[in-house]
Amino acid sequence: MFISWLGHSGIKIEYKHGDENAVVLVDPYKAKGEDAPRSLATQLVMLTRGDKETITFQKEPYIVSKPGEYETVSVSVTGLNNPSSKGAAIVYRFSIEGVTFAHLGKLDKTLDDVVAGELDGVDVLMLPVGGHDVLSPADAASLVTRLEPRVVIPMCFQADGTGKGYDTVKKFLKELGNGNTEDETRWRLRKRDLPTDSTQTIIFTKS
Repeated sequence: MFISWLGHSGIKIEYKHGDENAVVLVDPYKAKGEDAPRSLATQLVMLTRGDKETITFQKEPYIVSKPGEYETVSVSVTGLNNPSSKGAAIVYRFSIEGVTFAHLGKLDKTLDDVVAGELDGVDVLMLPVGGHDVLSPADAASLVTRLEPRVVIPMCFQADGTGKGYDTVKKFLKELGNGNTEDETRWRLRKRDLPTDSTQTIIFTKS
């Protein structure tokens, strides 16, 4: 499968569903003052903070915006209620092609023990790291240590064309103390390539 970053907490995942190409979008919200796709074709959309101010969707996708368990286009989804965070009222654990993901939206407070327990040990953790209205770099790094994912994808940081007002990702990497990083615009992920004895951090350029 292929993963790319839409800016802020927006993620696009492309994969094979049977003989056809499929797309999952997580948090494809419009960001004020930033360029964003006017519309995208997708089969599944997950939203962490309601269904307002999203981009336009093609193909009439299945939209998840409430807690619960869902399954569609070979994706298993669990939406977890997270009332302590205004920026991520729902966080998601989901599985595609045998790889487990957690997406924490614009989380602004660390997870409680119940939600953290549901996400412990996921393969790929997507979390905000830029401070201000989301997790600080230090709190984000602490959560990575707590959940022990195999891959970390930082979101909500200042980069070219996105994230004005956030810290850069460098502060998070310093807190994480992780030298195993890769820069990507569109990252190819295969289950067999997941690291087994270290945590890999993928730093995206906004697509």
